[in-house]
Amino acid sequence: MKNLLLMVFVFLCFNANALTEICNIQFDDPHRAGIYQTEEHIEFSFDYFTDEADGIRIFALPYFNGIVAPGGLSSPSAILTGSGSKDNIIGANVTGQIDEIYFKVFNPDQTELLYSFFIPVHYIITEDISVHHISFDDISSNLASALTDVELNMTYQYQMDYPGGGRVETKPRSNGNVTTVGFWQGSPLLTGDGTGSSFVGVLPSETNVHIDELGVRVTSEDIFTTLFEYYIPVNIYVSNVKVTDVQRTTTNFPYLGDESDYTYNYEFASGEEGRIFLRPFTRGSLSPEYSAGGAALVSGSGTDQNYFLIKDDTGDNTRIDGVRVQV
Repeated sequence: MKNLLLMVFVFLCFNANALTEICNIQFDDPHRAGIYQTEEHIEFSFDYFTDEADGIRIFALPYFNGIVAPGGLSSPSAILTGSGSKDNIIGANVTGQIDEIYFKVFNPDQTELLYSFFIPVHYIITEDISVHHISFDDISSNLASALTDVELNMTYQYQMDYPGGGRVETKPRSNGNVTTVGFWQGSPLLTGDGTGSSFVGVLPSETNVHIDELGVRVTSEDIFTTLFEYYIPVNIYVSNVKVTDVQRTTTNFPYLGDESDYTYNYEFASGEEGRIFLRPFTRGSLSPEYSAGGAALVSGSGTDQNYFLIKDDTGDNTRIDGVRVQV
């Protein structure tokens, strides 16, 4: 049986008080992890709003081990008023690491810190190697369902100035180790800059497999020396069935007793069949007083639909923060 838990969390803004907000922080590489060369820029943006009459200045600083990263680079800040968007960069001009970005909001003359917060990241700064912007071709690394014995293709950007060149391998990992029945492709010898490609996958298994991490390793030409390594959190469920494109077709704010309708695509491995159920979840458990539709026996591939609701005699408002897809 395959259990796929889709959790949707809403966290829109960092808000210290009613006067100033920083929202919608978007990184050019959404994994917030990678290997970058010195002087190379890591790009991101955010939206802001302030009611401070004189405006504010917003700084985003690279940090490591609780202090500004050695040789850290960051964007200056003009005086900002009202609302808008701001593009930013961080980086470093010496080798090292960045494990946090520290946001600081000041008054215009920077005599008063209005508020601050950290965002965790994992960047390795090197003299001669870059590997970042890893992206799967056909699935989202945040939450995906995939079939066994299928290559999950990905691309990445690299700059390989290391003497003799280097190789990049990406490995599927589960519970802190390389996935037992996982497979992957290493790269040919890379030099210069370009876009590399790779894949990971899972061999047929009697149990479902959850890939929760992607290990990215850069080696020397002979593959025996690990030059750098980092990990990217992913959330990929691999089994003999995949369920994708789960879409709600009704309002986000239904009344008690009203159905929440969903459509989805499915694909079973050859000779497999099953029933697909959708269930509402609240704080990690089945939502109280719910009712849900049944499921016909299906095989092959296709599109189907299902629903659930919160009974109208419950008397209480209910917040649904996740949907479990179970086959």
